[in-house]
Amino acid sequence: MLNKDVQKLKGATDSYTDVLVYLLTSKQGSGHFPGDEEFATAMSEKEVYQMRGRYKEYLFERLENYGTVETKDVYHHLEEGDYSIEHIMPQSLTPAWKKDLGPNAEGIHALWLHRLANLTLTGYNSELSNKRFTEKKDKAYRDSGLRMNLRIAQKESWGEAELVERDRELAELSKKIWPMPQTSFKPAEKPLSYCSLDDEDTDLTGKKITKYGFLGEEQKVRDWTDLLERVVETLYSIDKTPLSEYATSGKSPIITASADVLRSPLKVDEGVYIEKNMSTSAKANLLRQIFSLYDASPSDLTFYFSEDKEPQLPENSRKKSMCAYWEYALPRIRESNFHPDGISCFQRTKPHANDILWSTSGIKDIQICVVAIKTEARVEFHFDTLDKAMNKKAFHAVYAHRAEIEGALGLPSDISIEWKEAPDQRHSVISLTLGGVSVLNKGDWDRMASFHAEWSDCLRGAVLPYLEGQI
Repeated sequence: MLNKDVQKLKGATDSYTDVLVYLLTSKQGSGHFPGDEEFATAMSEKEVYQMRGRYKEYLFERLENYGTVETKDVYHHLEEGDYSIEHIMPQSLTPAWKKDLGPNAEGIHALWLHRLANLTLTGYNSELSNKRFTEKKDKAYRDSGLRMNLRIAQKESWGEAELVERDRELAELSKKIWPMPQTSFKPAEKPLSYCSLDDEDTDLTGKKITKYGFLGEEQKVRDWTDLLERVVETLYSIDKTPLSEYATSGKSPIITASADVLRSPLKVDEGVYIEKNMSTSAKANLLRQIFSLYDASPSDLTFYFSEDKEPQLPENSRKKSMCAYWEYALPRIRESNFHPDGISCFQRTKPHANDILWSTSGIKDIQICVVAIKTEARVEFHFDTLDKAMNKKAFHAVYAHRAEIEGALGLPSDISIEWKEAPDQRHSVISLTLGGVSVLNKGDWDRMASFHAEWSDCLRGAVLPYLEGQI
């Protein structure tokens, strides 16, 4: 697949490698390619000892042999059992080690034990066991034939300061061994791509719409919400009856006669309101539903879009405020949702100008998100599988345990919970709302960030156990 993408972009004089690098470093979301600093940080924080054997072998082979022609056959020695990967600070702390590490020995041990800074290669592992650092240094490191051990042998002791120093050294070495690839390649400009509303297999996520075609005319739009408003207004101006009757029927939670039941209502007319705070795919599904009310053909609505990056934001704009808030809140959200032994959410999510940030929940197509708008903050759990029946089954499986979930959450009085099933759509939501705050008021940011950080993790933790075996 990647080869096909290279061939599509590659011109007659372009280097295959340059195009490949461009594609890899341009990926977003789960395919995001880390930069040097991000890679070094991940290398530092990774519990390397828990990695698969072949990955560890490669890692230590490169760290030992990089930059020299006098290489050691690390692979062979590990395979034959001549070498093993050793913990410098041992897995079980003896009284002597606790004394050497100081009053915070347990904390240092828990944080650094399996990280790269505390690991090395040795042929004396069975003999070293839990011996103190000075004994290991004399026995295995001082006269070792491995370069990494000779550097360790220069230390007088082994504690937090030495771990931090070695961590920094290995991070810098890692950036030299595995640098972020660079390329000057840029693809030639192409005409706008397009699809129609009946192309349900087309993934609209991440696509920036620039205009649409409907009823023989083309109109420029700012974004997908602008498109939704214009198309609905056009249909409503032709005939008010279908949408008005449907809004009062109570059949849909997102096309209603009251604005109060919607999070972000679009007013079409008095007594006719539509939810507009939805994902792009949900907006497309809503338009298909409305087209069916009007007995209109979805193929008559054409989207023209560009996948270019969003333009730079103007000074003092609402979008600039959104970016600033997410930059403020994301570190706390990531920290709260980080689980070394399980699925961690929002770790690769980046600040942007929209009012919603998405992250996988750990189950495909089931997402957790945080929302910040001018009237409230929300944490939402979205059921958005491609299979409508499966989505409904999953939502109902969780809803059956509503009492247990709400009991486990123990929500304070300033946070409300809402269960929203969209029976005619595939998109259902569990939503936690903190009212009385605004993303436009910096004085509310601390409270909002605390809410987003704590309750995104709590909601996911309360819901996921009831989804096991459902998807």
